[in-house]
Amino acid sequence: MFKTTRLLGETFSFYSLKEIMAKANEERSGDQLAGVSAESMKERMAAKQVLADITLADIRNYPLLSVDEDNVSALIESQIDSSVYDIIKNWTVGDLREYILSDQHSGEDLLALSKGLSSEMIAAATKIMSNLDLIQGAAKIEVQTTCQTTIGQKGVLASRAQPNHPSDNLKGMRASLYEAL
Repeated sequence: MFKTTRLLGETFSFYSLKEIMAKANEERSGDQLAGVSAESMKERMAAKQVLADITLADIRNYPLLSVDEDNVSALIESQIDSSVYDIIKNWTVGDLREYILSDQHSGEDLLALSKGLSSEMIAAATKIMSNLDLIQGAAKIEVQTTCQTTIGQKGVLASRAQPNHPSDNLKGMRASLYEAL
């Protein structure tokens, strides 16, 4: 997959989906150490621009990890609902982002749509979203967890702390608990 774009008078070329996804990432020291990060903010923006125009079908047809080489990818691929995928396969990553952020679509709509998406498609959408976009999209889906009490209800601020320490040191467990609070 060869993609090129022009941004602020400079031409950027990308030779694979893997390169586009890596360079569209926000700056991380691990990506820099691995030599896969964008060399400049302009290159990062160009990669995001190219990624936004890639179709979901392209992402499925050019996977980052081949289903023949990776069992997790094979499992995810086998669980994609083809009836949902067929409806959205010609969407771009930008279209997916807009769908997620649209006030017309609820959390139930997003969960139904997710049955036709691979993890790479979802990752691509998150790479072109801001932190506020991610918060708005995630807020649509209610995830409740129940053990001895229930957390995750709308309008309720709650968390679950499970202090742990490798040697079961009480001071270490207490520090973990304070950090969670």
